[in-house]
Order: sequence, then structure tokens, then C-alpha cells
Amino acid sequence: MNYYLLGLGVIGESFLRIFRESGLFDPESFYVIDCDSSKKERFVNLGGSADHFFACMVNGENCTELLAKLNPGDTLIDLAENIRNIKLLNYCLAHGVHYLSTADASFNEEDRSVFSNFREFQQAKKKFPPDAATSIIEYGMNPGLVSAFVKAAIDDIIGQDSSPYVKEHRGRLEELTEGGRYAEAAALLKITGIAEVDHDDQKPIIPFEEDVFYTTWNAYACFEECSFHPQIAFGSAEDLHACPNVSRAEEEGCFAMIEGKASDCRLRIWSPQGIMEGNLTVHEEIYPIREFLRFREYAPTVYFVYCPCEYARRSLALFPNELSKKIHLLRKEEIVSGGESVGMILYGENFHSRYFGCYLLTENAKETATAVQVSASLFAAVQYMQNHPDSGLLFPEDLDHREVLKSASRYLGTYISKEIQPLDGWTPDRLPQFRIQK
Repeated sequence: MNYYLLGLGVIGESFLRIFRESGLFDPESFYVIDCDSSKKERFVNLGGSADHFFACMVNGENCTELLAKLNPGDTLIDLAENIRNIKLLNYCLAHGVHYLSTADASFNEEDRSVFSNFREFQQAKKKFPPDAATSIIEYGMNPGLVSAFVKAAIDDIIGQDSSPYVKEHRGRLEELTEGGRYAEAAALLKITGIAEVDHDDQKPIIPFEEDVFYTTWNAYACFEECSFHPQIAFGSAEDLHACPNVSRAEEEGCFAMIEGKASDCRLRIWSPQGIMEGNLTVHEEIYPIREFLRFREYAPTVYFVYCPCEYARRSLALFPNELSKKIHLLRKEEIVSGGESVGMILYGENFHSRYFGCYLLTENAKETATAVQVSASLFAAVQYMQNHPDSGLLFPEDLDHREVLKSASRYLGTYISKEIQPLDGWTPDRLPQFRIQK
């Protein structure tokens, strides 16, 4: 079995290091495809074979030719931008090739939404048999491991919460989750909302230059994410029409687009580092998480709140409409302190609000906290794929959360699970108030 890594950026390098340290790496069976030929030296320095590096720009015209080189049982790990992964996924499922991606993507010439991609993935899951070669879509930290956080949070609510409802119904709730019936348990708990909170407080030591766009991950994706209209996956307890600034709604109210840009839509919320003010941002995982927990007429509201690092926030303010031609991806040696926390806040009526997630300091990681959180989650998904090779197409919510959390914990450290207090103006039964900056 051969592994093909599509895209050797910061995440690819971090993943390759973890893969090599695990003892699973074999230079004779590992290949890299990247449009930048200068990355061949990096691949060789990481233990790869120079003959197994292919400098190639993958696009809609040549991707099928590329895929034809893969054999049944091989694994394609898709870390590339601007490549339509639904096309790659369909090919792999039809030809017995394992496929794994960290995010959704489309070819440059296409204009597709996160929600439409989710619907296409759903159709692919119905199309192929459940015992096809295992493929896992959208599995990094977020999307990806955060779906395991949701299940773990529900487990901890049921096992530890002291509210009257949980104490009285604990046995029944445990029976449901032990049988994998998390949606029914969520409905009984009346989980009205799930807030994904991503707080990057990495502090660079290098001087800030105003003509440079700084980020701790992909600059183009960061800029686009913060420039898009915010989106919320609305649940059954929310009144979509009462939500301010909704400019577009579809699919019986589960998809709502907010006026303005994500960088202008601000929301105060709890994180392990303290109360933060982040951007209400569109993210792939909000729709599948909502769908996973949907039970009859019930569904939770799910949304994503992101606070970039200080230098990225300053760059976004300086370049509100167009990305700077000068881009600087911050590296570990340029970070003097801080890290990144990613977690899920579950709130509702029959339990106390709970956070489950992790906070990784860059000083404790071999790359930046941002890179390691994604690559460790990706590695956990690869291990899961090896352990369950004939499980068909899987969403992150389909994986055994205990198995992937254990695999990733070696690199992410101790997970945080704790009850939290609601903020001023936010009761735990409705969407927190957000404001649009003018």
C-alpha cells in the first residue's frame, strides 16, 4: 500500500514528521505531489525519496490522469487548496482507494458554498456501499476532531452534570450514548446551541510590518474565511426570523447567511484563555454536526467563532478588501508565547453549559500550535482508517470519538472539560448576541 500526499505545506510537513515518528513511514511507499518543485528538498530532509516527489499543478483537466496512478488499497491524503475534493473522493471510492481530506475545496473556476459541498458529500455517502474502502472527509482539527469534542462533551455532561434533569435521567441518557444514539440524547438534554470557539493568542517576536499579511495558517484561506458572509446552522429552538441581519436562508431555516463580512461580525464568548471577542465565521463542520444531532423535529444551532492571532487581526484591519501581495506565515521560532485553543461549548435547558476542547502552547509543540493541532488530528484519522479499512465514506461524526481522541492526545496534551458560566446578556438557551461593526 502506498501513500500519496497532495500538498506539502506547513500541515503536510508536520504530519510527515508525526507519521515518521510513529514508525509507520516507509520512504519506499510514500509519495508527495506539489506544484512547487522547491519543496522536494524539504521532503528529502523529512526522510522522503527524491524520486517520489512529483512537481505538478493539479487541476480539473489532469486530476483524473493523476488518480489513475493510484492502485486499490492506496491512500490519497488531500491537503491541497483549489482542488475539488468531491471529484477526487468519488474517484477513490469507485476504485478502492482510501481518501482523506482536511477541508472542502473547489477548483479555482468554480464558485461553490460550504453548504452545497456538504450536500454533495451526503449524496456521495448514499451512492457508495458502506463496506467500500474507508474514506474520511474534512478531518483536521476543525473540521475534524471538534466533532469528537462534541460527543465527548455530551458524555461528560451525562456522567458529571449535577442538574436535576441529568441526575434523574442519567441511566437512560447513558444507555442512549452507549448505543451511539447521541442525537436522541441531545434532544432529551435540550442542547439548543453548540458554539465552536477557536482562540489563537500566539504572540510573534518579529516586528510587525504594515505592508505584510501575517497569519499562523494559510493566508488565502484566512482572508477568505474572514471576508465571507457569516453563516449559522440554525436549530429547532431558534427563531430564524428574529435573528438580526439575516440576508439569506435555505433548507427550511437550517442555513442562514448574515449580512456583512465575518471580520465585522463580532461575538463575545468564553475560551480557556479568558473571555474573547471573535468573528462569527462560516466553517464546514457546522452543518454536519447539526445533521448528526438532528432527531425528529429537534436540531441544535451550531456556529463558529474565531479570534485570529494579534498580527493576523491587525493585517485583516489593514487589508479589508484585498489580500496583501506580501504574505508571511508565522513559524514556531517566530512565536515568543501563547498558543491556540479549539473547543466546543454546549448549552441548553436541562444541563449546565460545558466546554470540551484543548489548548496547546506553541512552546510545547514541535511546530506552531496551529499546525500541530491539524496534523495530530489528521494522523488520528489515518490511524482510524488503517484500523477500519472497509467502512465506506465517513464524516468526522461517524468515527469512534474515544479512539481518535486517544490517538491525537499524544500531541495535543490533556483535553479540557469543564462547566462554564454564561456571559452577560447570554442565557444558556439561546444564541449569544452578536454585533455588526460599521
